[in-house]
Amino acid sequence: MNTKFLKWALPAFALTVAGSQSVEAKIPGKTSYGARLGFQNMSLNGKGIAGGTGGVGVFTRPIHTMGSNYGGASGDLFLSHDVAFRDDLCFGVEGYVGGSNTDTGRITHEFGAANRHSISHTTVKKDYTFGGRLKLGHYLKNDVLLYASLGVENTRFKIDHAYASGVNTNATGGAIADGSTSSHSLWAWVPGVGVKWNIRKNWCCQLEATYAMYDSLSREVSGSRQIGTYNYKLNIRPSVLGLTVGFSRPF
Repeated sequence: MNTKFLKWALPAFALTVAGSQSVEAKIPGKTSYGARLGFQNMSLNGKGIAGGTGGVGVFTRPIHTMGSNYGGASGDLFLSHDVAFRDDLCFGVEGYVGGSNTDTGRITHEFGAANRHSISHTTVKKDYTFGGRLKLGHYLKNDVLLYASLGVENTRFKIDHAYASGVNTNATGGAIADGSTSSHSLWAWVPGVGVKWNIRKNWCCQLEATYAMYDSLSREVSGSRQIGTYNYKLNIRPSVLGLTVGFSRPF
């Protein structure tokens, strides 16, 4: 499990809370910064198509659909500017950068003839993210803000692929390993909802839920082995549900 982002996310989160200063309710035109930690649940919403092995006595078997959910931790740092207008409304702009250790683990694909089948493994990892969004909020009380947001973000996904042929005892040539690693940056629309309130007039706390809907990605995977060749196209369209808790303070 990749936990590199925790090396900076946890200290930043702790320093933000420890160094928090007094804030006012309904802060007009104030800029603040903070940190968030949370949980993410990712679905690939995809499948492998047009794939299999070629060679004498070997035919194509469909590759398993990948629609399972995969969880992991997340963290980010953010900078926001909020402007209160009228008596109960607030408009905000926010930018953020963060990371996640969400990892699918090994997804197994099996294809080929019953007595000469092959297995490949695909792993998709969610890496760093940056983005921005607009927020519109309504004050339920003098120091409690309920808000909705809409933004865009860019996330790098790392895809590791490993192929092993001759996994059956009847396969000729024995086992042969082949693999590749690639990174792809995808854009997403990110709607969200949250609630923010002042704590002891020292800092602000917020709870938030977001749902990122990424562009689709198609990647062709191919190679050769002793008894033939393999080729298939990997199609995914990730979506990520995030739940976070954060703290912030004004400059």
